[in-house]
Amino acid sequence: MNVVESDKAPPTNVPPILDVRTLSKTYPGQRALVNAKIAVRRGEIHALIGQNGSGKSTLIKVLAGYVKADHGADVHFNGKPIDLWRASSEQRSLVRIVHQDLGSCSHTLGNREPRARSRL
Repeated sequence: MNVVESDKAPPTNVPPILDVRTLSKTYPGQRALVNAKIAVRRGEIHALIGQNGSGKSTLIKVLAGYVKADHGADVHFNGKPIDLWRASSEQRSLVRIVHQDLGSCSHTLGNREPRARSRL
């Protein structure tokens, strides 16, 4: 999995808002993430790019609180340790995730299928 960052990113001396220092996730019979790391500073936009099975979706699901990370995760939010599984709704509202599969966010669409608009 690769993390692609803009070449106009803020200086690295700006402390990250979200600092994932180590994060792992194991499913029965499979280690989906092993010591993943990412630092996100205010105003940055990140894209996760990688082969199928590289852990992109798992990382997003853990960051969003959909699944619980393995014991020992070291994650900081605004400089303070945080358990992503138990994050407050206020903390969660500060992180935005754009899903590649809109079926993952049917609750925001009222269980309706998104309609594409096109004009010819």
